[in-house]
Amino acid sequence: MAKVLTVVTLLSAGFAAVVAPTLPGSLPRAQVLALVAGLVAQVAATLLVSRRQDRPHLGFAATALVSAGIVLAGEPWSELMTVGAVAWIPVALAWAAARVFEYHRTRWQLVVSLVLGVGYLVAVGSQADGGWARGTTALAAAVPILGSLTVMLALRLRRARLDQLESLARQRVAAEREQLAAEIHDTLGRHLTLLVLRANTLTLTADDPAVKEAGEQLSGFGSAALTDLRRLVGLLHSTAAPTPVDDQVAVSAQELVAEAQAAGQQVQLTERGTSTPLSPALGRTVQRVVQEGLTNARRHAPDSEVAVELTVADELEVVVRNSATGSSAGVVQPGGGLGLEALRRRVELLGGRCESGPEPSGGYALRVRLPRVRHG
Repeated sequence: MAKVLTVVTLLSAGFAAVVAPTLPGSLPRAQVLALVAGLVAQVAATLLVSRRQDRPHLGFAATALVSAGIVLAGEPWSELMTVGAVAWIPVALAWAAARVFEYHRTRWQLVVSLVLGVGYLVAVGSQADGGWARGTTALAAAVPILGSLTVMLALRLRRARLDQLESLARQRVAAEREQLAAEIHDTLGRHLTLLVLRANTLTLTADDPAVKEAGEQLSGFGSAALTDLRRLVGLLHSTAAPTPVDDQVAVSAQELVAEAQAAGQQVQLTERGTSTPLSPALGRTVQRVVQEGLTNARRHAPDSEVAVELTVADELEVVVRNSATGSSAGVVQPGGGLGLEALRRRVELLGGRCESGPEPSGGYALRVRLPRVRHG
């Protein structure tokens, strides 16, 4: 509202600056009253246009009626119109027409605005002499309205085009996700299912207790992998944005450590700070850090002790450290290192830092720091 009043004040001041030199030194009282009434009507119509967004036809009606009244009022407005000193009329009509085009809610509002607009043009044309002059005068008066409507139509078409391009992009992404989900389901799903079946068969047919236990562990790991795979396929099938959930990072870390311990790995988990509900992306990243650290330790230093440290403070810190010494501490076997690179990119996307390498005191550590962003 303050901006509208400022615009109205500036328009009135500009009007006075332009008009003052063109008026005679003394005006009849009736003309002074007509001048003041016209100015007040302009201010009132401007405020009505700016305030009644829900009923834009009322603002256009007021603007058209005030404009027609000024055109038909005679002196001093006729003299001012002749010298082009009434800039309010084209500006206000263009503004009011644009608001009707943009905010109208019913066809009736358009009809009312159209009728009043035609009435204004007829009033303007009636002041000219001769049929041809009346037509050209009315057409010239319609230019601000038609120009405003043309601009609004162009903007609406541009928005529609952008919406269409965005919709096509979403459709392409959805099609790619569906194709990727199908490939994962048909390849990895089949292999994991066969792995679980073979592990179950091994558990049932083996005589050695150690072999039976290994078969049970393989079956459990395979079943967990199938569950994760189904969740991934479900995410790929879903077109909606992921819904935030309370992802308790500590629970995921405890589960991974428990699985590693069940597989014979020497792992200890240390938690510091308060367990905090985090965004899904952050929770999954922490889980991947622990998983990658345990996998690398199991692969490159299978006999070492592993410490997993999870600290929640101003930032979230995850450290996976093994106690291996010598060349086995940080060795990367052929084909290795890809998991760390992918993890580093994922951490950087979340604004975090990922470091890995030998420790001064011996062993090897994977250290990740992530900004602590609470959901909600």
